Amino acid sequence: MVIPRKCKWILMWSARQSLEATRRQAGITESHAVWYSYSRFPKVGAQFQEFIRGLGYQALNPGMMGFLANPLAALAGMGEHGRMSSPTITPKYGTTNRAM
Repeated sequence: MVIPRKCKWILMWSARQSLEATRRQAGITESHAVWYSYSRFPKVGAQFQEFIRGLGYQALNPGMMGFLANPLAALAGMGEHGRMSSPTITPKYGTTNRAM
């Protein structure tokens, strides 16, 4: 993906994992909370992209790849960059926020 020079801004958002699903992450349904929070990103990204285009601006949506979400979330002030598998850690929700 080549980003044009006229693109200046990055939108970052997060999807919080279900607290109840996170508490029950052992066993067969272990990755359900993480999967569900990540599964919402393509739809939300497409909605943001169409909204920005409707305002008359250019919008690029790399989806789940193309850039490092966690360092950009730390630069945007959404949380701190963590060392355990590189999550963004927030004071209120810990590592249950998935940044995009």
